[in-house]
Amino acid sequence: MAERFDCGVRHEVELQRDMIAVRISEAVPLVFVAAPAYLAAHGDVREPGDLGRHRCLCYRYTSSGTVHVWEFVRDGHRLERAVPGAFVTNDVGIMRDAALAGLGVACLPLACVEDGIAAGALVEVLAGWAPVLPPNHLYYPSRRQPSAAFRAFVEAMRT
Repeated sequence: MAERFDCGVRHEVELQRDMIAVRISEAVPLVFVAAPAYLAAHGDVREPGDLGRHRCLCYRYTSSGTVHVWEFVRDGHRLERAVPGAFVTNDVGIMRDAALAGLGVACLPLACVEDGIAAGALVEVLAGWAPVLPPNHLYYPSRRQPSAAFRAFVEAMRT
């Protein structure tokens, strides 16, 4: 609010208590992927420890400037790991394109890469290790009186 934005988008777990939140997506399944040519040249990735010998394509959060720490979930156990980032961006489309170009292994939303997987341009690695992100929420301050236009926007964004 200090930056004078009307609203923001966050995962439910990251919302502040004094905000009104409106769910705008379902849960977001992630998937680890790489191009077949990259895997042919650098070897398979079967467990998170294998990533130490791979080039990873990483995401940098624009709000904090930090690089996303990869999370792995298997049989109810959760593991976080900083991976060797050979390429860092704050745009998932660019990260997908880098994976398609064979630059390394990426962790991306399934919806962003499912066409590439179906076409054989990308291969899922670490199957069964990828987490699911909570649904996204549009949020705005509870102490603010929204305009009619803003209320219409909020209604249009609801799932």
